[in-house]
Amino acid sequence: MLTMNLSSNWTPLTMPRPAASPAPHPNAISLELAFTAANTLALVAWSLLVARTHVANNARPNNRDELLKIAKVTRLAEQGVRFTAIVFAVAYFGALAAYVVTSGVGVGVFGSFSSLQGIKSLFANDVVLLGGWLHYLAFDLVVASHGALNEGQYGVPRALTIGLSLPLSFIAGPVGYLCSRCLVRVYSRRTTQ
Repeated sequence: MLTMNLSSNWTPLTMPRPAASPAPHPNAISLELAFTAANTLALVAWSLLVARTHVANNARPNNRDELLKIAKVTRLAEQGVRFTAIVFAVAYFGALAAYVVTSGVGVGVFGSFSSLQGIKSLFANDVVLLGGWLHYLAFDLVVASHGALNEGQYGVPRALTIGLSLPLSFIAGPVGYLCSRCLVRVYSRRTTQ
């Protein structure tokens, strides 16, 4: 006869419960919020830059009122772009200062810039990473704004500015700067001939 031995230490099979994920650190939430706000502000500023370029490079005023309206729109857009760059600069300075003060390294942190490994360890900190992103956003915006102004002064068609140099500046700042300089060089030769 077949018998089953059920011992008293038998427990029913149960599914393991998933571990509760830890609550995010309060600073992580504020850094994520700052990152999202910076990206949103950057998109607004880039939209203003494109609008300014479109209006300024397409202006064919027929009367004084139209000229004043165009001047007002371009001035407001330029002020918005400058304001955004200043906000990024102040936030970048704040992030850098916060890291220097809280890291315990003090101004010795600047020695981290002397090697690739130092840069890698520096950017492992979320505050420094956010500061680097703000630096990137501010720098590309300023370079693009300067390039668009120069291109407008030398008669570069707005389609090239809006369709080529601004997107390149947005995606890869130095490449956009190079493109802008080349366009200005080509079109400045055309105006002198």
